[in-house]
Amino acid sequence: MKKLNIDGFPEAIFDPQSRTGYLCSYYLHKTMDNDQWRSTYSPEILNFKEGSDAAINYFVRPFVELINQVLVMHGHRRAILIPVPSSIAKSDPSFSSVPYNKAKMPTRKNRDDRCQLFVEKIVRSFGVENYVTSTVLVVRRKTKAEKRNRSVKEQLDTLELVVDEVEKIDDQSDILFILIDDVQTSGGTFKAVEELLCKQFVNAKVLSLSIAKSMDASQYKPLYRG
Repeated sequence: MKKLNIDGFPEAIFDPQSRTGYLCSYYLHKTMDNDQWRSTYSPEILNFKEGSDAAINYFVRPFVELINQVLVMHGHRRAILIPVPSSIAKSDPSFSSVPYNKAKMPTRKNRDDRCQLFVEKIVRSFGVENYVTSTVLVVRRKTKAEKRNRSVKEQLDTLELVVDEVEKIDDQSDILFILIDDVQTSGGTFKAVEELLCKQFVNAKVLSLSIAKSMDASQYKPLYRG
């Protein structure tokens, strides 16, 4: 594990062995004391999932720094960012591409294209002189079953590559894909997307970065957010 130096995010870390990294921890509200929960970034992550522009913007700056430090660590300037698809297929009537609105939506609903918007904002932050680009290369072809532990094979059964986007990418020996998600839980989706990419791009290296990693309440540590 390598600790990263990102202002305001003392838990930021990258694990070279699993090739995964994150900015902070995420805790389920119901599992811990309210004051403890609010002392973490968990409320901001829930806001991110709801998908308002401000909530997505909140994590752009530190995530750009996370990517920069990981690129330096791997000796790369060039990378292609890939948003991890929502569990809801775009063809599903329940797919949402608008922010949650409490006044209009009685039931709390995540915005399903939030990671795509996040990645687009990250790329714009790098500016035109950089070699960090993005593509919606992997999509959910059918909605994933209700939340439970799913095998990589079960995940793969719901995913597919976007052929038009595949054709735009040269299979170079130094190609670096960085998968981007909001919260890493078991890591099954990351592994499934990585397997799908590596079958198509045999020389590619794949890293996975998320805003947060899901933690048990027993792992809680007081967090100074200066």
